[in-house]
Parts: sequence; structure tokens; C-alpha cells
Amino acid sequence: MIVPPPGGLRAAVVALALALLTAAPAAARPPVPPEAAVTEPPAAAAASATVAGMVGTYNIYGNVGHRGDAGPWIDEEAARLHAVAPPGDWFSLALQEVCHNQGTALARATGMHGVFYDTGTTCANGERYGNVILTRRAPLRTYQYTFPTQIGGPERRGAVCAVFRGILGDVVTCSVHLESGSEEVRTAQAREFLDWEPGGRPLDDYAAVLIGGDFNAEPHQATMTPMYQVAEEADGPRDAWRFATHEDGRKLDYLFVLGSSRNAHWRTSRTAAVASPHSDHLIYVSRLDCTLCLV
Repeated sequence: MIVPPPGGLRAAVVALALALLTAAPAAARPPVPPEAAVTEPPAAAAASATVAGMVGTYNIYGNVGHRGDAGPWIDEEAARLHAVAPPGDWFSLALQEVCHNQGTALARATGMHGVFYDTGTTCANGERYGNVILTRRAPLRTYQYTFPTQIGGPERRGAVCAVFRGILGDVVTCSVHLESGSEEVRTAQAREFLDWEPGGRPLDDYAAVLIGGDFNAEPHQATMTPMYQVAEEADGPRDAWRFATHEDGRKLDYLFVLGSSRNAHWRTSRTAAVASPHSDHLIYVSRLDCTLCLV
């Protein structure tokens, strides 16, 4: 777990977003053992707060683009996120391609709590490499999942999720990163994620599950079929998306919501993609409304 904090295309997308409100790591490391998958944060996590706020996903390009550096650009990214929404208005932010020190620094700079998923590889500076889920409150518990299907290299892609207590049931928010090199592998990974039962419960048994991630696939590709079949995406229907999330004009990053409560929805008028000079991906965000979900 990351230490909690104390107490043409780019310009156009930035303007629109503010107006509305992948890359191999350096060296192999042993994967996180299954028994490390669940952590228990402080008991204060049980306090209640309304689930209504900004949710986002962002591939920060931490190793290939920054070689593990966690210098001034981290504060610049935090300022960019706070221009989208003030610190207390963020519910969660999923990060991919993160070196552990960068995740710690970004959690501190944003005033959020961070949980790290270790892919079993390291960044150029020797830091662990993986995904992070940032949340505005300390979670009740966390889960990690390594996809059974992998491409065969040292990196083990997967997901990390944080769980919060809700009146209608627990609310889960996750960061996911799928394989970039094989559509067959990443399609299998998407299905495996949806079949996963964190805490021994199917995903659709939770009141709401918020899924943010770099799926390395465009909406029309087979990888995304199972996701669109069971979940609502923040940019609308599969054939009517508006915001590219990669600098080359593709949509590769997604925000999905599913669950048993049926009353969690994206406010699509607040969906946006914000470009940054520090990554080849854009910061993809939307506002979640879940009127009866309290955590």
C-alpha cells in the first residue's frame, strides 16, 4: 500500500475539457504473493460520505516517459487534476504505468490515499512498477488480481481495487491495465476481470463497481465487447464516443460502472479528456452520481 498523504489534439481537448469542468518496464521481479492481496486500512474508513464526485483514469507513462522520476512534473499533474475538480470533489483516480515512488508522490500531492498493484517488474530507477488506485478516503479493504492469461513476459498485468461501505452494499473502485501486444490475450483478460470475485463475491453483487483503466483497445475491438455488454461507459454508447484518450486520436482508456443498485450513473455532460505534456495518454474523467450509495 502506498503511504497515505498527510492530512492540434491536445490543445483542443484541454480547452473543451476545462470548459466542461503502454511500454515495457526494465527488470523482472517476483510477483506479489496471493496472501498480500488484501490489506486492512484504519478503522476510520468506516465513516460515511456521499458517493458523488469525479472519477478518472490516467496512464501516467511513468517508466518509459519518466524513467521513474518523481520530480516537479508530479506537482504539475496534481495542479492539472485540481483544475478539473478541487481535491475534495475527487472520489477516485485509477493510474497505470506507475513507478511506486511516483504513486506515493502523486497521492501526497493530490491529498488522496493510494493502493499499489505490483506487476512483478521494476522501473528504470529500480522502483516497483504497476497500477495505483487513488481515493479521497482510506478504503475499508483492498483487493488485487493478476489476470490468469498473460502474454508470457515478466510483467504480470492485473487490477487493484478499493472497497467502501455503502447503505445499499459495498462500493468498489478499480484500476485496470490490459495487455497491449495481443488482442486475444487482452480479450481474455477483460473476461477474467469480469468473472473475478473479490472477497468471494461476484462484481455485480456489489452495489456499484467503478472501473477505470487503460484497456489498450478501441471501442469497436473484441476486447471491449464484454465490458460494454454489462457496464455503462462514461462517454456514452460504444458507437457514439466523443473523447479520444490517446494523443494519436484513439480511445484506449475507459470508465465503466456496474453493480446491483442500478442507480449509479455517469453524468456524461461532465465527461472530458484533459491532455498533459507529461504522457501520451490523456486524463479521462467523468462525474459519478449515485444518489442512494453512501460510503
